Amino acid sequence: MGRAKIEIKKIENPSARQVCFSKRRGGLIKKASELSILCGSEVGVIVFSQAGKAFSFGHPSIDYVIDKTLSGESSDSDSGSAVTDVASQKVQQVQALQQQQKQVTQLLASERELQRRLLSYPFWWQKPVTNYRPQELHYLLQRLDGLYEMLLSRAAALQHGTTVNTSVEMMQNRLTNTESGE
Repeated sequence: MGRAKIEIKKIENPSARQVCFSKRRGGLIKKASELSILCGSEVGVIVFSQAGKAFSFGHPSIDYVIDKTLSGESSDSDSGSAVTDVASQKVQQVQALQQQQKQVTQLLASERELQRRLLSYPFWWQKPVTNYRPQELHYLLQRLDGLYEMLLSRAAALQHGTTVNTSVEMMQNRLTNTESGE
C-alpha cells in the first residue's frame, strides 16, 4: 500500500501546522542535500517558520550561495560553462553574419554609386577617359566588348540574311557571361 495523498492547502490547526512544517522542513533539506551530492550543484535553501525563525541549508555553505547569487557570478560547473560556450558561439555567429551583411551592403552601395555615375552622362562615351577610375574603365571595357560583339553579330547576320538577337538580349547574355567568370 502506498501513502495516501493529501490535499495541498493551508493547515488550519496551528499545532498540526507546526508538526507538518518540522517534518517537511527536514525532507526539503534532505532533498537539497541529495541534489548537491548527486549533481555536484551549489544549493541554498532558506525556510522561515510561522514564528519567524529561519532554517537554512547550503552547499558548500549558505553564505557562499547567497554571496554568489547577490554578486551575479555564474557557476563554474561543466553544464553552466557548456551553456555559456554555446551561447558565446551563437553570439559570434550572429556578429559574423552582421559583419558579412554590412560588407555586402557597402559593396552594393558602391556598385549602385558606380552605375549612377556611369549613367549620369547622356552617353557614357561622352565622359572624358581621364575622369574614369580603374574600376569604371574595366566596366566600360566590358560594355564596349559587348557592343563590339553585337555589331559583329549584326553585320554577319546582314551578310547572310539571317536574324540576330536583339541588342538587349545580346547585352544581357554578355553581362551574364562576364559576371559568371566565363
